[in-house]
Amino acid sequence: MTKNIISSKELKKILNIKNLKILDSRWYLNFPKKGFHEFKSSHIPNASFFDIEKNSDKKIDLPHMMPQKINFEKYVNENGISKKNLIIIYDQVGFFCSTRVWFMFKYFGFENTKILEEGYEGWIKKNYPTSSLDTKPKKIKSKIIENKKFIITKKEIIKNLKKKNLIIFDARSKKRFLGIEKEPRANLQSGNIIGSINIPYKDLSKNGKFLKKKELKKIFDKNSYFGNKKIVCTCGSGITACNIFFALEILGFNNLTLYDGDDRVIQQLNFTLLVNMEYVHTFEVEAWGEGDLGLYIQIDGQEQIPVPIANVETRVDDSSNSQTTLLGLALLSVFIAGILLVIANSRRNNLEGYDEEE
Repeated sequence: MTKNIISSKELKKILNIKNLKILDSRWYLNFPKKGFHEFKSSHIPNASFFDIEKNSDKKIDLPHMMPQKINFEKYVNENGISKKNLIIIYDQVGFFCSTRVWFMFKYFGFENTKILEEGYEGWIKKNYPTSSLDTKPKKIKSKIIENKKFIITKKEIIKNLKKKNLIIFDARSKKRFLGIEKEPRANLQSGNIIGSINIPYKDLSKNGKFLKKKELKKIFDKNSYFGNKKIVCTCGSGITACNIFFALEILGFNNLTLYDGDDRVIQQLNFTLLVNMEYVHTFEVEAWGEGDLGLYIQIDGQEQIPVPIANVETRVDDSSNSQTTLLGLALLSVFIAGILLVIANSRRNNLEGYDEEE
């Protein structure tokens, strides 16, 4: 048994201790209810099901984002989970989505958590006991904390990239990282964040067991130079990126963050401007729940330029206010379109007097 990992043999020995809480977090990307059906059929004795989809922020139009503090507090209290418990988390194979649940508990101040290596498949292969009973835990009342330093926003990434004090690790497969393979989620752009480093999460474990510290060090030393840079872990939607976060914590890093998507976006408008059927100009306007109203301008396929415009004090949740926000952004975008049109025509006029030699 290590600080963050436990074997099936070790778990079997402590199955009946009073302060043990076992969480079954089996989850499948394209079949989100499959894990719960498997749990109902068979699971480790005394385990409770942890639903990644339900334990997420439903107010955001992005899948399985981090839950709000009030909702996670309600979950742990209803399931009798306190910081005094030893929490064991497992998924189907060992290290797929179990690290996501481990990260959630860490984010909300639970440090005594471990992941079951080899997952439920490893437990079954050893012919260890299983159950189909769904135990009802005794409810408690407790308060939790929130370690906001572990989450980084898009705005913060852009700011720090300019200063070159970030190192970004992407946990997706190499083909997805390079944009060769489409993203499994619809309307998600292929490719990667400029300057990010690809370390597929599957490279961090083998046959359900996480790599030893020495092997992990070789992977990260080979791919990066850390210095004092802040580390960002990312993937497609914040699930498998937690494997990188988990690995780097094992290696002793403490300047770790997760990019979990951005929960501050209220409205987003995308425009494509075609000038004289020749030049295409695209730009994007975003309204944030708190902070800046940001404009991203991209001309002729070049790198996007972030431009802060105004400050938004409070999040807009009311539908009428939301519509007003959208209308305001639309008007602002028309104004910006006019500016881009002037720029485009100016550029076109300059090019008309220029003859390319090659």
